Amino acid sequence: MKTMIPDERLQTVASLVPKGARLADVGSDHAYLPVYLLQKGQISEALATDVNEGPIRRAEENIARAGLSAGIRTRKCDGLDGVEDFSPDTVTVCGMGGELIASILDKSTYVISAQPLLILQPMTQVGFLRRYLAQKGYEIIEERLCPEAHRLYQIILCRYAALPARELSPLVALAGEKTKNDPAFPLLLAKLHRQYEEILCGKRKAGQNTDLEEKILWEIEHYEAP
Repeated sequence: MKTMIPDERLQTVASLVPKGARLADVGSDHAYLPVYLLQKGQISEALATDVNEGPIRRAEENIARAGLSAGIRTRKCDGLDGVEDFSPDTVTVCGMGGELIASILDKSTYVISAQPLLILQPMTQVGFLRRYLAQKGYEIIEERLCPEAHRLYQIILCRYAALPARELSPLVALAGEKTKNDPAFPLLLAKLHRQYEEILCGKRKAGQNTDLEEKILWEIEHYEAP
């Protein structure tokens, strides 16, 4: 049986999954991540979920092709609804917008009651997701950056810990606190600097308030590496 090798983004996510984990992969689509992890012997079993029937069928086809139907279940469900009976100790939510990921967590009682390890990979709105986690009492355990082609993905390892709500500075919300020693962190700072310079220029031309953009750029320009 040929081992399925996912892209670098999913390999980075996979590297954060604990050995022997009981995994729920939310929005699994083709089930590439659970198939890869089970083939490696990294997880004990998995539940691949999606809100739509089409992705569930594709996942089932890939799982069957890999000969892993006994180790990976599939379920059509919205977010984490109905995963309690599977009792995952690790949950991955990847390839969605940060607001959608926050919404999935917000609707789930399981992340509060069981406190599974969460591995989150937002495609957009990472600042929104980090602010949500900080306000709702989550502990960010580790963060990784994954440059791939023309993208720079951010991956957050966290779990609910009933921590006091806290505010994040604009730069910390966008770039994280535990990414500072990552080799790709200078690339992230440079990307954010270009992005917010463009936004600042556009807002100035339109006569709009630029306080936020100026604060972010000041934080970037005065950032001191650890």
